[in-house]
Amino acid sequence: MQNDQQQSFQERIKRIEAKKRQYEEELPPELKRARRQSNPMARLLVVGVVFLALVGLSVPLLMSQFPDRFASPTETATLSGDTASNGASGQLDPGSVSIMSLLGLGGTGTEGAEAAEEVPLFRETGIGRAYERLAVLTSDTEGLKVDDIAAHFQLTTGSSVPSELGTFQTNASCMLERPSSRAKIVSVILDKPGMPTPVRFPENAEDPDSSLVEAGVVDVFLTDTTAPLYVVLQDAGDGTIWNLQLAEGVRLDHVALVFDNEGGILGLPARASFEAVRGRDFAHAAAAGDVDCRPRPAREPEGDWNAPRAGLIGGHAGGYDDYSAWFERQLGVPASENRISAVEASHVLIGPRPETRIAYRPFDRQEVLFSRSDATIASSEEGVDAAINSVEQAEAAVGDAPVRPMKIDLPTSN
Repeated sequence: MQNDQQQSFQERIKRIEAKKRQYEEELPPELKRARRQSNPMARLLVVGVVFLALVGLSVPLLMSQFPDRFASPTETATLSGDTASNGASGQLDPGSVSIMSLLGLGGTGTEGAEAAEEVPLFRETGIGRAYERLAVLTSDTEGLKVDDIAAHFQLTTGSSVPSELGTFQTNASCMLERPSSRAKIVSVILDKPGMPTPVRFPENAEDPDSSLVEAGVVDVFLTDTTAPLYVVLQDAGDGTIWNLQLAEGVRLDHVALVFDNEGGILGLPARASFEAVRGRDFAHAAAAGDVDCRPRPAREPEGDWNAPRAGLIGGHAGGYDDYSAWFERQLGVPASENRISAVEASHVLIGPRPETRIAYRPFDRQEVLFSRSDATIASSEEGVDAAINSVEQAEAAVGDAPVRPMKIDLPTSN
């Protein structure tokens, strides 16, 4: 019974289709043309065929007239603003240029990349260069960006609270450890760090109740494997924290921090020795005429600076001349030897560009060691008041004893 019903249904379908074909065959020619023109699928098919034909004819002509627009290598845009937390900084996919963009009918980002490439990686100031936040300061290579040398880069901001905040003791004397005969001395000196941090310290070291100053951080990428390294990191401003990023094969023997008021470090390998000299601790010796004890960093003035060559460079009279004399007495080499210098930078490369990018170690996943201070905190903008109250309560409990720097976590959002 069921088979008979299926057969009867199929026969009805065949009869309907036969009548439809017969009806269309009997239509006058003008009605047949009108039905074809009113069919939307037919119109779309015709438009698509015409468009593809035009593209096929136009692309070879465009390739011959504008070959640079059809280049396939990866282009990296040079940006001067902040990146997202995942470190994206304008990397373009080689296959991201579409037919529409090539025909000038739309954009995929390459036009923006070309415009961004015109943005300089640094700006000239009256006292040297200040490098943009994604640019890398080197001794001899121009045009490097942090994504060129670091994998999984993450920009440090005022909300990047470190996992821990510890302290270190500065030297009791103004002398530095002498480098070994096999060590290579390299140095970096900056007026200002390029990336903000949530670490804050009193503006006046003698008065913990003074305004809090925001410390900044500078990444130091070490790729020089030619010899054991003796690295001198010099802060001619105030509150610079140095984040060490070592490539494989680098032998870091010693790190010396030299700063005037406060400073910090993170990423220090266990095998490397470390010391720090704070210039203000020896201000009395300099005032008494001790020319051998003036460890207050100052950058070397250049001919086109808008400042006297021996004037108030680095915030004190004598400036570079005094400091360079102290540096050479300590280490046996001129302060200018193997030196990298700028007004401001966020990233510094000591050594050649690495063949394999260095795995980046973010600020907020490490312990920051900061010079001992009576009221240093690490807190987001939202947590500053709570952090200050915590410090004041601790001071009230222990009297005049120094208070260990503390970390205040970011408030969590629901």
